[in-house]
Amino acid sequence: MENNNQGAPQYYDEYEIDLREYIMLLWNKKWFIAAFVIIAVVAAYVISANFIETTYDNSASAVVQLANTPGQYSETESVNQLLKSDEIVNTALNEVNTDLLTVNNLETEIISELKLTDQGMQGAVYGGIIQLRAQINSTNPNDAEELSLGLNAVLNEFKNRSDNYFTEVMRDKEEHLSELDNEINNLNQEIEKTNQILNNMGEVTAEQAFMVANVNDKLDTLSRTKREYINDYQNLRREVNDHRDFRVLNSPSASTNKIGPNIRLNMAIAAVLALMLAVFVIFFIEFMKED
Repeated sequence: MENNNQGAPQYYDEYEIDLREYIMLLWNKKWFIAAFVIIAVVAAYVISANFIETTYDNSASAVVQLANTPGQYSETESVNQLLKSDEIVNTALNEVNTDLLTVNNLETEIISELKLTDQGMQGAVYGGIIQLRAQINSTNPNDAEELSLGLNAVLNEFKNRSDNYFTEVMRDKEEHLSELDNEINNLNQEIEKTNQILNNMGEVTAEQAFMVANVNDKLDTLSRTKREYINDYQNLRREVNDHRDFRVLNSPSASTNKIGPNIRLNMAIAAVLALMLAVFVIFFIEFMKED
């Protein structure tokens, strides 16, 4: 038993001895490692602070509410896409001196409640609230103001289109109101004439009964039509009175945040890489000596 144990390879002892040697080797070179890491950290700081350009997150945002009357420029889902389309953005930017804002960095988001139910789309289907945001990373902190200028031009372009569109819509509604008003007045006159006919008949004979029935039918028809017209008139008048144009709830505002260089992160990365490189150099030199 003892001879067998003595003759067996001592893998564990050899590994333990090698590990101690590695640790002692690194310990004996600790000042080299420390100096290597310190030099790398200082170099990372100097380069990050003096030679790498500062990068900024420049952005501009605004919040708008669409007109509440159903129409081409008030349907929330479609306008959400229209606001960042070439049709609106490129036309608007032709009026201002900026090329930073594009359809690629302009984002829109519906922030009013809008959900699909069994009865169809419910919520702010028309007149919804939309947030617009443009963002770009650059070395110029003034780019945020330029983005804000471009965003304001986009809003002005859309507002002009929306206002012109709904001016025509309201004009058509007013004309329709005038037509309804005239129809109601004509019906009143017809009803008055019909009542006069009935009043002038006096006692109705058998021969006049059929005529009276026809007159009463006409009177009922006129009265029913008048009620329908009045109801249409009131609903249309309510739509006109309740109309609200497109409006900007939060004007375009610029925001600038420094995002780079991250000096602390660069120093930490440099320290880790320097430590790994220093250990590699030590072991490589030791390996070359053994050969």
